[in-house]
Amino acid sequence: MVIMTEPNKITAGNSASWEKSLSGYPATIWTLKYSIVSAISRYEVLASAIGENYTVSITNAATNNWTPGSYRLIGFVEKTNERVTVVDKDFEVLPNHTMPIDQRSFAEKIIEAIEATILNKATKDQLTMSINGKSITRYAPEQLIAFRDRFKREIAIEKSNRKSKQLGQVSGKMQVRFK
Repeated sequence: MVIMTEPNKITAGNSASWEKSLSGYPATIWTLKYSIVSAISRYEVLASAIGENYTVSITNAATNNWTPGSYRLIGFVEKTNERVTVVDKDFEVLPNHTMPIDQRSFAEKIIEAIEATILNKATKDQLTMSINGKSITRYAPEQLIAFRDRFKREIAIEKSNRKSKQLGQVSGKMQVRFK
């Protein structure tokens, strides 16, 4: 019988440990390894044997620079010329709380970029130019202001949705009771 004790998530910069018992795959014969993988990152963890069972210990130094995001936690046992997957599940790495985190939404980042462009626009008076047969077109100030206003509305909606979520309300729906 397999006892699933792996965590579903780890905060980068924190330590983690768990034990694993795998009937049919005793630690006296098999080696248990884990791969924590995403499209851009991969981390390897090796379990230690305690009798016929396994223990896993990951230090905070090992997880300190793990990239936050969604992963797959894949556990497998190996012995000479054999490998068997024993765990394959969704896994999350949460941000390291001691590192700077840009928690701005996409719309908030766009607003900052648009406003920086508007400020720099004052020094540029041509909307289009051609250099060596290459044409460059810039947004007119009115277009940038329209984009900025659109993203400001989007930010207001995001903030309203976050506030509703914090209050436990269902956003975008009105609840009505008839008597």
